[in-house]
Amino acid sequence: MRWRDDPNLESVLRELKLSHEIRSVPIAEIDFRQTEENLGRIGRGVNRELVEDYALAMMVNGDVFPRPAVVRFRKKLVLAAGMHRTLAAKEAGATEIECYFVEIEREEDLLLLSVMSNAKEGSRVSRDDRVELAVSLVEGGARIVDVCRRLRLSTGIVQFRARANRTQKRLQEAGLGNFQLSCSTLEVLGRLKNDKAMVAAAEAARKHSISSAALEDIIKPALAKRTEAQQIATIEEEVGRWLRENDRDRDGTPRPVRLAKRTKFLRTLHALQRLLTDDIKSLKDLGIERGTDDYQQIVRDWNETKRRCDALLSAKARA
Repeated sequence: MRWRDDPNLESVLRELKLSHEIRSVPIAEIDFRQTEENLGRIGRGVNRELVEDYALAMMVNGDVFPRPAVVRFRKKLVLAAGMHRTLAAKEAGATEIECYFVEIEREEDLLLLSVMSNAKEGSRVSRDDRVELAVSLVEGGARIVDVCRRLRLSTGIVQFRARANRTQKRLQEAGLGNFQLSCSTLEVLGRLKNDKAMVAAAEAARKHSISSAALEDIIKPALAKRTEAQQIATIEEEVGRWLRENDRDRDGTPRPVRLAKRTKFLRTLHALQRLLTDDIKSLKDLGIERGTDDYQQIVRDWNETKRRCDALLSAKARA
């Protein structure tokens, strides 16, 4: 097998201030299981078709590939970059691989090397995975400014996700681990320092599909209360008010539609259309990426809204 220099990987090594040498390493000594676990942490897995394509290119065409990066970490050899190339070389019959050999002591450096080198290669790690990795590294003691600069993230979004994760952990400890709530909702719930009050608000939000903006209005009066009982009572009172304002019974069942709602319905629908047409050009402008909790919530809300509109229009046509 023939290998060539990888200027992109070398630039990452320089940025992370990691020294390296070019050497050949027995493929059998590489811990592929640990490598796959590391790749899983940055949202990447092994693409078997890509491995086969690379192997064919090596054997039939004699293609020259950039050297992978092999790291000695905690007495094990793992791949930080070039997993597919290394597996392809193994499939093509190679027993050794020429690589950039790096000694690393900190897990932070290993993960950053994996993310940054894959990004430079064009194998983009999703924004959501980079945010989760950043939160993990910061919680492990890394400086948030350094991590965010290297992963090309704002400190605000990482801090936001970290707070949401802490609130999710509190919910799990309170027995609500199966609750799937958006990061925005978790951010609002996290302002309630009393766990039982937070649980009361979370259960109401899930049961009645209360948006994070509406939930913020609900818990605001509760934050001014001193005791747990007062906070819970205030949340229940505010939820009841919200249900009445949205024409729902106490159990959340919608009340019969009244003719007086015509104006409200027409104005709200028109306002939504104007907002989507004039003010929002892309979900990315709102910091919402495909695959995130907020994105999935938008998909669910949109599908339900479309279903209801279709039903309303069909009913009108039949009438």
